[in-house]
Amino acid sequence: MTEEVISLRAARPNEGAALALVFGSARAAMAYLPVLHTAQENVVFFSACVARGGWVEVAEVAEMMVGFCAVHEGMVEHLYVRAEWQGRGIGGALLGRAMAAHPAGLSLWVFEENSRAQAFYMRAGFVEVERTDGRGNEEGVPDVRMRWDGVAT
Repeated sequence: MTEEVISLRAARPNEGAALALVFGSARAAMAYLPVLHTAQENVVFFSACVARGGWVEVAEVAEMMVGFCAVHEGMVEHLYVRAEWQGRGIGGALLGRAMAAHPAGLSLWVFEENSRAQAFYMRAGFVEVERTDGRGNEEGVPDVRMRWDGVAT
């Protein structure tokens, strides 16, 4: 059995559909979240809002996108890995790249029920700074804001 080679690179402006597929796969595994948008709406969103702005890095295996991380103004807005590729270090590689590219620090929101993600971010040095009842997010699900203060200079 050969080990898959994971490569990281900047997202291309025309990759909204591929980003939406990764997002859809990861979100489908989160049964506690409501489905708010169609697959086509996700393609439109990621094409217009993510693939064309901010810092977006993708992870590929054999030229197939398996994960991505998007950061805008110091906020990790998206970090998703296809469900079948989770637990293989891809999220850690993407987060590490984001942290290196944003040494002044990063913030993010994670759903309260996603304890696995919270533990992942804590291992990377993020700390909890706020909890909400979910009224401020589109899903209406309780969430946690976390922060990494960056590299000391």
